[in-house]
Amino acid sequence: MKTVAIIPTLNEEKNVYEVLKETKRHVNKIIVVDSSSDRTPRIIKTDFPDVTLLREKRMGKGLAVRSGIKKAFNLKPKIVIFLDADGEKDPHDIKRMLVALEKNDMVIGRRNRMRSWKRKFFNSFTNWWIRLVTDYPIHDATSGFFGIKNSALKKMKLKSVGFEIETEFILEAYRNKLNVTEVPIKVPKISKSKLGFKSMVKINMFFDNWVLNFLKAKTNKISFYKVSFLKIFCNMGLLFSYLFNLIK
Repeated sequence: MKTVAIIPTLNEEKNVYEVLKETKRHVNKIIVVDSSSDRTPRIIKTDFPDVTLLREKRMGKGLAVRSGIKKAFNLKPKIVIFLDADGEKDPHDIKRMLVALEKNDMVIGRRNRMRSWKRKFFNSFTNWWIRLVTDYPIHDATSGFFGIKNSALKKMKLKSVGFEIETEFILEAYRNKLNVTEVPIKVPKISKSKLGFKSMVKINMFFDNWVLNFLKAKTNKISFYKVSFLKIFCNMGLLFSYLFNLIK
């Protein structure tokens, strides 16, 4: 099995058919992890009998992705593609990822536009911190459209529950000293984001905790000044997250 696509779905009956139809043209196998209460699973079973459908109770994106990864490992693919089912990304861009993965361990799809100014601001904020910690030239850390070599994916210790899975991919790539690059992708459709402020706070908490735990490791080679800066601001970020959870 050369290429497997993992697609988490949650009530995407309006988009899932087109996404799966186009994705099938570029991968050998598709795994859908679905928690929908609408017609999404029925559409998949009826129109795409060759797609592996994992029906799960309502779960966060991170758990859904990790569930798909466990299934994908059994197929022993060379490359795993991660794609959302909301139609925001064009599966045709998988071809660009496959080319880039010939020389890299992980590829991120860099969108040409964002859903809203709020998402643009949060993405820019996340990008800045990701670049500071990892030195990767990342411009779209929350893309949700990834391509990863199976050998690289097996090195990652993924623990995410929700939307923080996208950030964790990059952080784990850094921890394992993997080659990461971006390829430009087109956004053919702008849909309402499911990423709310509460999810943004959870991503911030995950990032801060990951960085603080990483800084404790004896294997990191970060300068004293950078370590001090990161410790101060990550602890401040955790304090903010804690206060938000108290008053929400």
